[in-house]
Amino acid sequence: TVCIKQGCRTINGLVPLGGSDRKLATAQSAFLYEITTDTVVYSYNADLKVHPGTLTKMVLALLVLENCELDDVVTVTEGIQSYIPAGSNNIKLKSFEEISVKDLLYAVMLYGANDAAVALAHHVTGTTSTDAFLTMMNNRVKVMGCVNTEFGNISGLYTAQSYSTARDIAKIVREAIQNEEFAEIFGTAEYTIPATEISDERKLDPSNYMMSERVIQDFYD
Repeated sequence: TVCIKQGCRTINGLVPLGGSDRKLATAQSAFLYEITTDTVVYSYNADLKVHPGTLTKMVLALLVLENCELDDVVTVTEGIQSYIPAGSNNIKLKSFEEISVKDLLYAVMLYGANDAAVALAHHVTGTTSTDAFLTMMNNRVKVMGCVNTEFGNISGLYTAQSYSTARDIAKIVREAIQNEEFAEIFGTAEYTIPATEISDERKLDPSNYMMSERVIQDFYD
């Protein structure tokens, strides 16, 4: 009766296991999903369109893994730093630096490095524009069933054209972690990019506070 009249408790269902009437003090929306049994445990404004932020980079990483090998070598675009806003997260890539897809993906996923994101997009499309890759990202999420998601750029930096929902982000995660390479990177807490011919090694600390050993102790309950 619940399934027929009110919607199942699956990812597309309308009635979560834990209800959805509790107002949250610190979030516009929330979606707690148990992937093994396809059960929505809790939701709050699950279909409210909000800015996806750097969660956008999950789609970028998945697409790169679907189109490249981890040991492929990327030659960084000349003037790479001019392709990203000043002050945004980056690993100070240098023009024509040669670095592996694997190392760039860790920079994107652990640190949210925007120069690494641009370098990967250029590598996949063979252009010095991110437009073609952005189209690939928007097409890929539609295949996942994300009907309320549109990316305005590849990085997740704020733009009025970008929006998603807590439910759609759950669909993205569900799809992405089926890729074993993505799942491994997604679950990594720290990583060091080896030195290249023109750069010293780069140690990456996670920007995700739920995974940072230095930060989580302050908030763990």
